[in-house]
Amino acid sequence: MPAPKPLDTIAGKCVLIVDGRRMKGACEIDVENSEKQRGLGFLSAPFDVLTAARLGRCVQAQLDDGRSVEIGVLQVHSSGVALRVA
Repeated sequence: MPAPKPLDTIAGKCVLIVDGRRMKGACEIDVENSEKQRGLGFLSAPFDVLTAARLGRCVQAQLDDGRSVEIGVLQVHSSGVALRVA
């Protein structure tokens, strides 16, 4: 049996873009991706930014290195941490 491929980790500071609008507020993302499953991880940002992301139709995280990741926010908690799926 071949060894499983390593997970692609997406982590670092980011800017949330909700429905084409760049949100103000510090944001950090940490996601584990694999070819067989959707990515799963955490997104940390101010509560109002996470709430806007939860209500948005198109949500992306733009990382410091220029990559953009489409995200689906599953849950927003008052602590400012959202569980997310890529």
